[in-house]
This record gives sequence, C-alpha cells and structure tokens, in this order.
Amino acid sequence: MLLKSVKITLFFTMLVAIFANPVHAATPPKIALGEALSVQTNNDKAANRTDQTRNATMPKRVALDHKRNAFQVDNDYYELGKGTPAELPNLFEGHLLIPIKPLASIFQGTYSLDQKTKTAVLTIDQVRFEFKLYSKSAKVNGKSITLPYEARLDQGIVKVPATVFEGKLNRYDVIVYDNKAMVFREKGKVDFFDAKGKKIGLTGTFLEAPWAEEVKASVLPVTRQVDKIADRIVAQISTPGMTDYEKVLAVNKYLVENVKYNRKYVGAHDALLHGEAVCNGFAYGAKILLEKMGVEVIYISGIVNAYGDIDRYELLNYSEQLHAWNLVKLGGKYYHLDTTWNQGNINGENIASAQYDNFLLADWQIEKHHIWRKGFYPASPDAFNDPQTVQQLKEKGYPVVVGTIKLSGNEAAKEDVYANISISSQGRPAPGARFLKYNQVVKIKKGARESGFSLILDKGYAQEQLQISGKNVVPDGKGGFKHGVYYSAATDGTTDNFQIVLSPEATQSIQGRMVLPAGVTLKQPLPYTVKVMIYEPQNGGYSIHENAMMEAVGTIQPGEQEAKLSFTGAPLPNGPYFYNIRYFFAETYAGETLVQLPVQHSGAIDGRGNAVAEDYKVDGSAFPLQNIVIPLPVNSAWSPASPDAGKVKIDTGIVEELKEKLKAHHIGNHASLAKLKTVQDAQALEKAKPVEVDRNGTIYYSEQSPSGIEVFRSYGVSSQTKALQYNISFNRLNLTKDNYAEVIRALNKYHRDALGMPNEAEIQVNKDNQTKKFDAVDKADLFEQIQKGYAQVSFVYKKDNMTYQVTLYGFSYDKSVSISTNVLIPVGK
Repeated sequence: MLLKSVKITLFFTMLVAIFANPVHAATPPKIALGEALSVQTNNDKAANRTDQTRNATMPKRVALDHKRNAFQVDNDYYELGKGTPAELPNLFEGHLLIPIKPLASIFQGTYSLDQKTKTAVLTIDQVRFEFKLYSKSAKVNGKSITLPYEARLDQGIVKVPATVFEGKLNRYDVIVYDNKAMVFREKGKVDFFDAKGKKIGLTGTFLEAPWAEEVKASVLPVTRQVDKIADRIVAQISTPGMTDYEKVLAVNKYLVENVKYNRKYVGAHDALLHGEAVCNGFAYGAKILLEKMGVEVIYISGIVNAYGDIDRYELLNYSEQLHAWNLVKLGGKYYHLDTTWNQGNINGENIASAQYDNFLLADWQIEKHHIWRKGFYPASPDAFNDPQTVQQLKEKGYPVVVGTIKLSGNEAAKEDVYANISISSQGRPAPGARFLKYNQVVKIKKGARESGFSLILDKGYAQEQLQISGKNVVPDGKGGFKHGVYYSAATDGTTDNFQIVLSPEATQSIQGRMVLPAGVTLKQPLPYTVKVMIYEPQNGGYSIHENAMMEAVGTIQPGEQEAKLSFTGAPLPNGPYFYNIRYFFAETYAGETLVQLPVQHSGAIDGRGNAVAEDYKVDGSAFPLQNIVIPLPVNSAWSPASPDAGKVKIDTGIVEELKEKLKAHHIGNHASLAKLKTVQDAQALEKAKPVEVDRNGTIYYSEQSPSGIEVFRSYGVSSQTKALQYNISFNRLNLTKDNYAEVIRALNKYHRDALGMPNEAEIQVNKDNQTKKFDAVDKADLFEQIQKGYAQVSFVYKKDNMTYQVTLYGFSYDKSVSISTNVLIPVGK
C-alpha cells in the first residue's frame, strides 16, 4: 500500500505538539511578522488578546499560498504551524478554514478569544468580525451572518471559513480560489511593488538586465560563447538599412525555422547554444538578438492557456503553464511577440503552421490565451497597423496584406465589434516557405466605423497566392472568441487592398432550463455546455442551416436544482427544419479512471425531453424549437459516497488485531526501543527499507492489516524534544459513540500489561486548550467533538526515561477516527 506522506506527516507533527505538553495543548505560535512590517505587538495572555500598534505600512497584497503553509505578505512570509499544526489551514467538507489570529498581526488589527462565551473577535481594516465557536453564527460590524461552515477551535487556534472575508473589507478585495487559496489585494489592483521596489508575485520577476550588461558582468565562459553565437546569427540575418520591423521579422523567422521545441533543453541560452529550447530559450534568444540589432525588447513571463485572474493560477500552482515571450517596441508602441508559439512544433509534432499568429499583437489579442502581470510591463493597446512601414516595405519587395474591416452603411459601432481574419496559402508553398495559415481577431472599437489591418510577410511568400476571408466572432467569456451570428461578412479586393464588410443579421433568442433529477444534490459546481444544431431537409437527407449552431455555457452550483439556458442564433428556416439538442459536462479523471457525476456525462433529448441517441434530429414542425427543457437522467454508474466507505468497523476481533499489530511493531518490546539512538538504528530494528524518507530524515513504513486497517509508522528526531520519536498509527477506523470508550480502555490495558506497569494510566480529554478526566465527560457529546477534530482522548505511560502516549483523534472531512501510540526515546545531550 502506498504511503500517504502528507497525512502521516500531519499525524506525526500533531502528536509532537500534543506530546510536548501531555497535560496542556501546545501554546499558539509567537507573532513572527512584526519585525518585517515594523509592527509592535502587545499580547495580553490573561485575556488571550493581541493588539497591533498602528505605526507600520499596511501590506499591499496578502496571499495564502496552498503550496506552503504560510501567508505571503508582500514579499515576506508569515509561517503557520510552527507552534502547533492546528494553526495550519484545512479543508473541511470542501471549505477552506484559515486561522484568524495571524490576520491581526498582518493587518495591524486586534484579536481576542473568550473561552467562557466561546466567542472570538477579530478586527482588521476597521471591520469587526465576531465568531461563535462550534457554530455557523457570526457577525460583521454587528450584523448577523451565517457562515458556510462552523468556526472551529483546535488547541486554542480559531479557524473560520476563508470566504467570510470576501466583500467585507474596506481597503482590500478578498478572493478565495476554489477553496484552496486566497488573496487580500488593495482594492481595484492586482500587481504591486513592495517598499523596496521589488515586484510582488511569482511571475514577471526575472531576466530583466540588458544582455550587454550580463556579458560584461559574467565570468562564465558560456556567456561569452552565447555572445559570439548571437553575433554570428545577427550578421547572418541582417542587411544594410533594415527597419525595426524587418529586424523583428528576421528574428522571428530565424527562431521559427532554426530552433526546435524540446522539453529537455530548459536553459535560457539553449535556443542559441543548441538550437533546441523551451519557451524561456526562445524568448531570451529573441531578446539577445533584438538587443544586438538595436530594437527595444522586453522579456515577459506569465501563464498560457489561461484567462482572467493571474493570482488564481499562481496560487493554485499551474506551474506547467508558466510561459515566456517578448514585448517589442516599434514606432514608439509596444507589441507582443511569441516566437515559441509561432514556431508551432512541440517535441517534433507540428501543431500549427502559425508563424505569424502571435506576431505583433495587442494586449487584448494575446490575452485570449496568455495572462501576465500587466502592472509590471508597458501596455500594448493596439495591434500593429502602420501605413508608413507597410508602404516602405512593400517598395522593398515584401508581400503585404493590407485592408479594412468596416460596418455596412458607414455605421458607427454601438459596441466593440470583432471579426476573425483568415489568410492562407493556396496550393503548394514556394521553395523555402512554410504553408501559411493565419488567423487573427481584429476589433472595430465602439464609436468607430472601421478598423485597419496590416501584415507584412517574409519575402519567401512574395509569389504565394493568398486567400483572405472574414467572419463575425464574439467574446466567449473565457478570454477567447467564438462564432458570432450578429453580422455576415463579405470580402472583396486584393491582398494589398482588401475590404471586409460586416452587415447586421437578424437573430432570435431561445430560452430553456436544465433540471437535476429529484433527490440529487450537488456538492461541487457542475459546468455544462448545451449545443443546438439546426438542419434543413435536402434530397432525402439533411443540410446544415446557415449559422446553425447555438450554444449555452454555464455552471449549476451546489444548492441549485436547475440552470437557466439562453441561446442566441440566426432566425429559424421559413420552411421545414430539424434540430438536434446535446449537452455535455466537464469530465475529470483520477489517474485513468473517469470520476463519475450524479448525472450522465453527456446526452441528447427529443422534442418531449426524452433521452435519445446523440445524432437524433427533432422534427421542428411537430415540436417547434421554443422553450427547451432538459431533464437530466441519473448516472447509473454513480452512487452517493457512503460516509463510512473505506473505514474498518471495529468489533472485538479488530481490537485484538490492533493489539497484535502493536506487539508485532515493538510496543511491548521496551528494551529494544530503549537501545535506539538514531534513525539508522530504527531501520536496523525494522530489518526493512522504508517506503519513504522525508527531507528531515524521518523514515516511514506503511501496510494494511488483514481486515483493511491502514497502519502507518515513522521514526524521526523531534525538533521540539530532541528525542527519537517512534509513532504507529491505525487510520480510518469506523468507531461509534457506543464503542470508542471500550476500545480506548482496552488499549490502555494492553499498554499497561505490555510495559509491565502496576496500574492503568488515567485517560484524559484535551479540548478547547483544557484537560479533563475522561470519566467526567459526556461520552456521546465527546465523540462528536472527536469526529469533528475538536477533541482528543489520550493516556500516558512513563517507563525508565521513555514516554508512551496513546491518542485517539478524528478528522472532520470524513468523520474517521485514528489511534496512535507515540514513543519518545531520549538520545542524550
């Protein structure tokens, strides 16, 4: 069985914190950020109150980074969990819960916890939050609200749903991403510089120095080698009297035709050194060459195949989508140049003939698939369209594609109007030229009557016959564009003087609903796509009606039982017609296995809403296309997850099995454990190679008992006690309020006998940072608190100079219970 290292590490760390003080839970960590923010912190331990002196600069951006247990505060970090793992953020039933005491430190606010009234109060950004512990009841500036999940108290640490802060603060926008990460940002802003002028964030922060300065400062031979190669390439691609446009065109052509995309070559210099590179090599190669040719160029880093808020992608760790490209300056304006995507060949697979698709683009054009921290770079509001440069290069023999896109009747656009221009080679390309297939979106701005377009190609296309066409497109809401039905497009003229005229088209709107089956409740958002295709009868078959496809995209949210649908398309045919309605839901996989949804992943309906084959066509004369209702069928392969799935039900036989495993794994072999001084000694005792070794040198073993109990064990040196610590945990136990007390008592007797102790240890309850006797509490209520992770039951034996602690604790996300024995073995000074 594979080791679940994150979970066992949490067990291990949590037990260290409890074990370091068996009677009282570990104290909360000290405020660690004050020095970085010049904050004076006043801690009133008696009142459990923290106040911050307001004499420091407030942070501009605070992010909870799911890749590390910390708040990122501008360019510093406030570490969490150093004093107790209870301070770490957690997911509870899909809700991100965060500790609130650190927020008082970070935002120079106040925090207090009243154990008697079970109330925590946090004031930050002049907003007062009051949380009733173990409850969904809360107040914001005195106004009552209901939390999506109850406020928790674990070992003195109060944690609340992160979403409670969204839309509540005065100075900050707060956004929670998929309940995995969150950010506090100064209102209306995304990109920031800290007090030292350093960029805040993970992208847009490298390779900024001019190449000449890097060469001058470097002592590495490879830098000189790259410089000589760059000089040779510049001499090869340069001609006297080149314009800046020609220089950019030449560098793009060189990299597209001479550098292969290869994930094995990840160095910034690899495009020039080896002729193989990934995006950073392409972008840095372009930067070096263009700087040597006298063109102002910027290396830009961001994320591709993405749209919208860059913090979402950074904090959720979309590292495989990190990308680099360039901004170039021509005629006083900046334009985007992505030579990697223009190359269009990934690991030998030709994915596109698109060497100009990402050539001299505006921000709004490239952001359909590229995002970056715009505040760190110059803006590029317009695509390249310089008549003077076009005429100059046309006279030099460069093939040019020039024209206008306008509205019919010389009308001014009432809103931004978009058209996609396609330019493609006709027939076989000329020798030395690649087949041209160019697609780009142009925009007629609101209030304008037309928009100019120009593209200057390499001379290799001078003899090519090119075809130009246009069509209406509309934003798809995801940064890209989709087919539009609002305008028809007519193309006329020659490649160096074409005209695309957009004429308004009549449209129709159709409404509908998508309905979940009775009894099905969503726990996660369910994104959907519904497509309607119109057909006309022709020669005993069907032909697709002009502008026939209509689409509705949206999400059914948890708590909703239906989604409203809205379609906009061309008018229906005047004569007979047929239509097809299909729906799809986004699919996700766990490894190779499709994660089942409560409804069918896709399907089609007839005119009555019945499920039919996906190519079924509905007769519009019998069932006119009007109000669409899609009753979703239940997915027969799906079943609601049982809360006890994967747990081992405890009975007398299982208790005996636990005892046997304890005995087999040295709990009772006191003499052997006492001899251990190092982790290496422990591995020798195990006589087996560990399944995992972490960066701290802790070794882990895992197995599954015959009845299915997960058994995790570890040996490591405790940073708090400076002792060797051995832990054995039995996980995902299906205990109940009726038998858990009997189980903990049975294990108490086992440890007494195995250690040869005269009396049983006293069983204690640790809850709300307080300790009580087990026999003095209500067992049913206590078990509920254990399942939610609020309380633990434990007992301790001391023999010689060693300590054994047995703890029963729970996990709220699945209401499972674990039992562990933790042994501290002193190893000397």
